[in-house]
Amino acid sequence: MQSILSSLKQSVNIIKKNKSSVLILLIIQLLFFGILSFSASKTLVPALTSFVDIREYMDNIDLNKVDPESPFTSGMLGDDPLMIYNNAKQIVAYSITFIITFLLSFALINGTSWYLTNKLINKKTKFLPYILNFALISVIYLLLFGLILFNLSKNIVFGLSSIVYLLALILLILLALITYFSFIALAFSDKELKQIPKKAFSLSIKKPSTLITTFLISIAIKIILFTIISFILEMNFWLLVFVLLILTFSFVFARIFFNVVVAKN
Repeated sequence: MQSILSSLKQSVNIIKKNKSSVLILLIIQLLFFGILSFSASKTLVPALTSFVDIREYMDNIDLNKVDPESPFTSGMLGDDPLMIYNNAKQIVAYSITFIITFLLSFALINGTSWYLTNKLINKKTKFLPYILNFALISVIYLLLFGLILFNLSKNIVFGLSSIVYLLALILLILLALITYFSFIALAFSDKELKQIPKKAFSLSIKKPSTLITTFLISIAIKIILFTIISFILEMNFWLLVFVLLILTFSFVFARIFFNVVVAKN
C-alpha cells in the first residue's frame, strides 16, 4: 500500500510539473476516442443494422414449410437467401474496416500517447523504437483478445450447458491474464524487444498485488465517472462535457500512474 500511495503522489507531482505535456496527452486521448467514435458510427452501427435485418428475416421464416429432407432448397433460408449472404458480407467488411482502424489508431495514436507518458518518467526514451515495440505488442495482444472474445461469444451463443459455462470461465480468466501481462509489456516498450517479455513476466510474478491494485484503482475511477455520466446524461450539456473531459483525463492519469508503478518496481 505504501508503494501505491508513493506512486500516486509521484504521479500528481509529474502532472503539476508538466502541465503542457499533460494537456497534449489529453488532446491526443480525445483524438483517439474521436477517431474510434467516428469509425464505429460508420462501421459498427451499419454492421449492427445488417445483423438485426438478418435476425428479423430469420424470425419471419415459416419453418412449417421446410422439407426436413432438403432444408436448403425448401425454405430453411426463406424466399431470399441472398439477403442473408449480402448482409453477412457487409457485416464482415464493416468489422474488418473497424478492426484495421482500431489497430492503427491504438498502435500509432495511443502509442504516441504512451511514448509521451513514458518520456515524462524516462527522458532518454526514443520515439521510433518505442512505437515499433508498442505497435508489435499491441497487434499481438489485440489479435489474441479478439480470438478469445470470438470463441467466448461462440460458446455462449451456441450452448448453455455447464461445460460451455466452464469453457467461458476459462476463456475469461485467460483474457484477464493476457490483458494483465500485455499492459505490463506495453510499459516496457522503451526497452529492447527481446528484453520486454522477460521483464514483463518477471514483474507480473514479483509484484502482482501492487499491479492489480493499480489496475483496480484505475477501473474504479472510470466506473465512478461512467456512473456519474449515466445520471447527468440528460440534465445539462456542459456538465456532461465537463465530466467527459474528466473521464478522458482519467485515462491520461491512469497511464501516468501505471508507468510510474512499473518504473518504481
